Amino acid sequence: MTETAWAAKNLPQRLLPKINKARIEKRLKAALEENEDGDDPGRTTDITRRVQRAVQADTLRAVAPLQDKIKKLESDLAEVLETLRILRARPA
Repeated sequence: MTETAWAAKNLPQRLLPKINKARIEKRLKAALEENEDGDDPGRTTDITRRVQRAVQADTLRAVAPLQDKIKKLESDLAEVLETLRILRARPA
């Protein structure tokens, strides 16, 4: 998967496979069928866990900058609200 990730980034989104529940179920079923052929179940579990950790790490890396921007916006909003509160408190 990681060997082809660079290529996927350069392809138009419409050419990439759609990841949905049906696709995940199909891939999981295929993996389980392969496992029935004598594959080591521990290997499948290990691969699943590694993929989950990789996806989680990628998600956290993608979300971190957004969280920083949200904190900055919240801070800016608090300053604006405080300024409005002060302006309202002034006699006209």
